[in-house]
Amino acid sequence: MFRVFECVLTQHDLFVVGLAAAIWIVGSLAFFLALARAQECRWERRASWLAIGGFAGGLGVWATHFVAMLAYDGVLPIGYAFFPTLISAAAAILGFWTALRLLGQASAARCALAGIIAACSVGVMHFIGMAAIRAQAHISYDWNAVAISLALAMSLFATAFYIFGHLMGGRRFFPAVSASVLAVCALHFTSMSATTLKFDPTLAAVHATTGREWLIGAIVASTMVVVILTAAATLIDRYLTDLKGFAGATLEGILIVRDHKIVEGNERFAEWMNSSPSDLVGLDPESLLAAQDGRPIIEERHKAVEAVRRGGDAEQLFEVGVHEIEYRGRLSQCLRRN
Repeated sequence: MFRVFECVLTQHDLFVVGLAAAIWIVGSLAFFLALARAQECRWERRASWLAIGGFAGGLGVWATHFVAMLAYDGVLPIGYAFFPTLISAAAAILGFWTALRLLGQASAARCALAGIIAACSVGVMHFIGMAAIRAQAHISYDWNAVAISLALAMSLFATAFYIFGHLMGGRRFFPAVSASVLAVCALHFTSMSATTLKFDPTLAAVHATTGREWLIGAIVASTMVVVILTAAATLIDRYLTDLKGFAGATLEGILIVRDHKIVEGNERFAEWMNSSPSDLVGLDPESLLAAQDGRPIIEERHKAVEAVRRGGDAEQLFEVGVHEIEYRGRLSQCLRRN
């Protein structure tokens, strides 16, 4: 343990270490927000949110690792090969996506399996990243320390998944994110303290990665944008889905019309049209309904108007009300059949 603390405190830029930790705090939050959204969604949309969560988690943990590597301030100058670094990012994303796919209903066994996969993906990413190091030295590892850090990371990730799966509401995020942050930090810094670079003058000299500050800034900024957009997307999607669910629960038939085209419709209106909501999208409501006053059906009126279904029973009248609304940032018409 003291060796780990010494490695962090004496061989790393602590400000950059703090940036690396901040990246994973935000990345882990985005990861669990996407997981929560996947759990709330119907099965046909769940796979998309699991993929988004895997991408956000994998990218976040890779950026944390790489920025922490750039925080290293040892005696030997160090450079990094591009393609192994890129492959390490792909390994992290694939691993986190796989962990989410296997998590399922968050039973203890599933959480343990997902924790093992998540920790192993971080470990694989870490050592592929270490293979990308270019230095005038030979690299060796204390594999006993690495094994201990990997086991600890597995336990912490499994704990994070179990907590998240068994607590309810917003209170599950803090302990889950905290456990995942500890898992990544324990694995990375213990593995770094278990790493030895032995100088070899017979190897070609290596110049340190140039533009270190710019590289750190670019990685931090781009990763933060991605994970913050992921977090925002989960919240916005939930809000829009809640609105859609509310519209579907009402006894009224509702259409949202923009530029004389239907952009949204609820189940109730689709049932009256002997159709489905998706089949209504893109149609002109004038092709479905005819107002008895002879004016366009989507024209706003002071009161509801009687209308008939085109091609239907002319004796079957019903009332339709129309008013303007702002829908997804644009002016639209809301048509309600009572």
